Amino acid sequence: TGGSGMPAPGMPGMGIGAPPDPFSTNGQIWHLPPPDPLAGAREGWRGLAAGVLDAVVSDHSPCLPQMKSLDTGDFSTAWAGISSLQVALPAAWTAARSRGFRLTDLVRWMAEAPAALAGLPTKGRIAVGADADLCVMAPEETFVVGALLHRHPVCPYVGKELIGVVRATMLRGRWVDPEGPALGQLLRRAA
Repeated sequence: TGGSGMPAPGMPGMGIGAPPDPFSTNGQIWHLPPPDPLAGAREGWRGLAAGVLDAVVSDHSPCLPQMKSLDTGDFSTAWAGISSLQVALPAAWTAARSRGFRLTDLVRWMAEAPAALAGLPTKGRIAVGADADLCVMAPEETFVVGALLHRHPVCPYVGKELIGVVRATMLRGRWVDPEGPALGQLLRRAA
C-alpha cells in the first residue's frame, strides 16, 4: 500500500464515495457513513491530491424516499443512494475548490479518468476524433439547489448553495435541449 491503507500510486484500488462531495461527512442519512467519516474524508482528498485515487464517479443509485428510513433514522436499513447526478459537477466543484483544487483536477477526476477506466477512448477528453461531449459552466457563479429533475428527488443538497452554474451541455457535438428528446445511447468498452 501507499501507507494509511491506500494502494501505492499505479496500483489498482478503489475509494468509496459519491459526488457531489465524494467524501462528504455531513452526518445525514443520505450516505451510510464509514466507521470514522472524518478520517475517511481526509484520506480520500489526500488520495486524490497524491494521485492514488484517480476518479470521482457515481453509480447513480437513487431510490424511493421510503427506502431511506427517514421515519426511523436507522442507517443500517437505509438505502445509500441519493439523487444527485443533476448537481454532481457543481457540488463536487464546490467541495474540491474549497480544498484548493483546480477545475482541471475535477475534469481529470470526473471525465478523463472514468472514461479511461471504462475503456471509452472517445469520451472524457477534448481531442480530434473524440466525441464532442462538453459542458459550459460558470465556475465562479453560485446558485441554491432547488427542485431536481429526478424521479425520486430526495437529495441533501436541496436548499444548499453550490458554486459552478452549468449553462449548457453538448453531447457528441449536439447541444442538449433539457426539454427535448434524450440523446443518450448505450456505450460499449473499446476492444
